[in-house]
Amino acid sequence: MADDRAYMLPREFTALPPDVQHAVWRAHAENRLSAIPVSGTSVKGMFRYHRVQVRRIAREAGTVAGD
Repeated sequence: MADDRAYMLPREFTALPPDVQHAVWRAHAENRLSAIPVSGTSVKGMFRYHRVQVRRIAREAGTVAGD
């Protein structure tokens, strides 16, 4: 399994601007972004997204995601 420290925590993701969140969801649907399930007991379909990849997507969307 991937090192989960490289993946955003849910609170990090929810702090992103809505346009970045939508861009991340789109990239995930298009298999352009690495993601892991939040946990085995979480709501189905909740993911943690790879932090570096999210930052790249944020730059492409014109918004820089915080560290």
